[in-house]
Amino acid sequence: MQWTWVDNDASTRQWKIDTRVGIMTDYTDSAIAAGFSPDRLARIAPGMQRYIDEERVAGFSMMVARRGQLVYREQIGWMDVAAKKPVADDTIYRIYSMTKPVVCTALMMLFEEGRLQISAPVAKYLPAFAGIKVQQGGAAPDGALAADAHLRA
Repeated sequence: MQWTWVDNDASTRQWKIDTRVGIMTDYTDSAIAAGFSPDRLARIAPGMQRYIDEERVAGFSMMVARRGQLVYREQIGWMDVAAKKPVADDTIYRIYSMTKPVVCTALMMLFEEGRLQISAPVAKYLPAFAGIKVQQGGAAPDGALAADAHLRA
């Protein structure tokens, strides 16, 4: 896959792969200041482009920020595949279920801040889970429950 960069102005580069077009703003200085590697950030678009090439999705609008500072923003693919209209900065997406992404983002933020340890017992954060008992080893004839060490409550 051959990438071709076309400088539009000092802050925007346009790349072309075959007939697909994307816009990427150059955030190199802010990425370095925020502790990101511009080379690693540049690997995001080619990775996501594979999903477009495989026709699994039409397009993406991607952003990475740290502590309120935008360090990466890029749009690739198509807003309208049939009309060959590329994804724009103001493309509106229909989003269905957002529960998992929102919860996972919150958990990653808590983990990054050191306020959540993945290996900690669940009861540390949800006291209602302290001393929880579960059935082990299949159905017990008397329906007895035992404390499960795997839950580490």
